[in-house]
Amino acid sequence: VTPLERLQLATLRKMEVAAPLAATAARLSARLGQYAALHLRASDGNGARATKGLNQTDFLHLLSRAAPMLRRLARASAGARTTLYLASNRPEMVADLLPASQRVLGQTFFRLSSWSDLAPAFQTEPQPSGLRAALVEHELCVRAPLGFAGSSWSTWSNLIGARRWARGVPAESAYLDLATAAPAPACAEVALPPLLSRVREASIRGASGGCDTWLEALGLTSEGR
Repeated sequence: VTPLERLQLATLRKMEVAAPLAATAARLSARLGQYAALHLRASDGNGARATKGLNQTDFLHLLSRAAPMLRRLARASAGARTTLYLASNRPEMVADLLPASQRVLGQTFFRLSSWSDLAPAFQTEPQPSGLRAALVEHELCVRAPLGFAGSSWSTWSNLIGARRWARGVPAESAYLDLATAAPAPACAEVALPPLLSRVREASIRGASGGCDTWLEALGLTSEGR
């Protein structure tokens, strides 16, 4: 292990979502049971306004290509069908995509779930929304016991994969790239540089508290500070 890799591990291991969000994610993770998670970085707009991200057609195409890889994860589960949780920056798009995604993957291996399916778990409290919902989903992906898949050009997917890598999750299930249907070889190398760059930019802008201010702005906390 190189000095840089030790630094990466130390940084990533200290990154945790805020305690209330972590508690919510732990409860939802237990509800999902033995599950794999997939992050869909959806396009922010349509037509000329579209930004980086996948539209519905692109996502279903990638899902079809990645299906054999995902089915290998499902075989690691002792249950009849494995839950595949679909997280996204556009949960409403995921809800619309569930039937088509289920057809692509088939009924044998997976039972698909998304943020809208977790609403019954919030009978005594409001279901988180906005950034809080995104961070809970982030933590659900980090905790996914059977595996995680995402897009290597998405910094959100990369950070999830890097945190799983730092937790010691085996490479074959820590972070699988939807585009190549193969394990991402070095999660931290693609996730940490953009992360540190944004922290540095926040400090240059004069943000009081530097890294801590940046982490708190995203609802993250560094354990033991």
